[in-house]
Amino acid sequence: MSLIQIDSNAGERPRVGFVTLGCPKNLVDSERMLGLLSGAGLLSTGDLAGADVAVINTCAFIEASRQESIQAILEVAELKKTGRLKRLVVTGCLAQKFGDELRREIPEIDALLGTGVEEEIVEACKLEGGSEGQVGKAGSLWGAEVPRALSTPRHTAYLQIADGCNHGCTFCIIPKLRGRQNSRTIEDLVEETRRLAAQGTRELSIISQDTTAYGTDWDGRQHLPDLLRALAKVEGIEWIRLLYTHPSRFTGELVELLRTEPKLCKYVDMPLQHIDDQVLTRMRRRVTGRQTRNLIRALRARVPDMSIRTTFIVGSPGETENEFRTLKDFVKETEFEHLGVFSYSQEEGTPLGDSEAQLKEGVKETRRREVMTLQRRVSKRIHARRLGQRARVLVDQVTGKGEGIGRTMHQALEIDGVTYIRGTGLEPGRFLDVTLTEARAYDWVADAN
Repeated sequence: MSLIQIDSNAGERPRVGFVTLGCPKNLVDSERMLGLLSGAGLLSTGDLAGADVAVINTCAFIEASRQESIQAILEVAELKKTGRLKRLVVTGCLAQKFGDELRREIPEIDALLGTGVEEEIVEACKLEGGSEGQVGKAGSLWGAEVPRALSTPRHTAYLQIADGCNHGCTFCIIPKLRGRQNSRTIEDLVEETRRLAAQGTRELSIISQDTTAYGTDWDGRQHLPDLLRALAKVEGIEWIRLLYTHPSRFTGELVELLRTEPKLCKYVDMPLQHIDDQVLTRMRRRVTGRQTRNLIRALRARVPDMSIRTTFIVGSPGETENEFRTLKDFVKETEFEHLGVFSYSQEEGTPLGDSEAQLKEGVKETRRREVMTLQRRVSKRIHARRLGQRARVLVDQVTGKGEGIGRTMHQALEIDGVTYIRGTGLEPGRFLDVTLTEARAYDWVADAN
């Protein structure tokens, strides 16, 4: 959960407290809503107890995220009884999917905004005559003309290149929450990148539901390489990081661009979900285990110092012991630099959610722990091989003790581990060359010299 604030000390205008839950795509939505609020003269505060209006931007991707969102709403609703809070606005995926239920069960909510109408946030936050919001058809998309109040350090920012998804994976409700694929133009994204660079941004993390599907809604062709080449020309941007790619859409052109474009981090986030063919078929992933293995081999063979992050789902309906064993063997053999595991979450209205072959929660959790135990061993082996190597880091912050906290190109912001930096010249937003001197479970300690 992130609590976002923008600096201001103006008079008696309403103060808005903002809570953001879920993924970086939600974070960008919050940043744009905050930009609109700031432009309209409303103030943001990091102290919900001192807010006149509270906005909770929710997530509904899996059951755990829904419960977290509901709990946050209930906790903030209490402030209407005990504090100065006068208005509660709920936005995002939970509002989109469960708008009617939320209005009925939590009467303290004053306005609901679904995933396609966030631009109405100013009207929803007005103390007098504020709208009740609306939950409509998902699928609208922000453009560069909408201001952003960055919640990340100014030297690093997310760039959302599209919204929605056309894949139709049988475990996922995202298309129902976000609509179909809708890509922003290259010109619009370059303009936003120029504005970010002018404000001091040096690292871009590219996000959408499927970044490798960028532009396919125009003419069926992948336009991600065209976009990346255009973004790399923006002066001031030094790192471009790819998140949320899909193995079925990874092309040879994209692999080659990762090899040759110096601004592209040698890092790919590619949620694979599983490797067994039967499970992939049930998930409707549109890729086979063999194709996935070939892609990983190509990435590592053609792109020196490549780092791959992935996520898997264990315990999906019908997953057998043999299918799970195939996944474990794959994790051991492939040695992913970063890996996360989710227990399958049953989603109502999805083909797998409606399946009668659901596994017990205990089985799912046991399998999740087994894979994470394997990955900890993998991480130790990878770290042991890299000890003593040189690396370039981007400093994110400097602690009161004078220690720097930053990341190598193989560490994504707030997703992977960090690098603790000892030495001089430590300043947020600065790139430094360091030596990796100590390996922790998922972090590094390095000397700047």
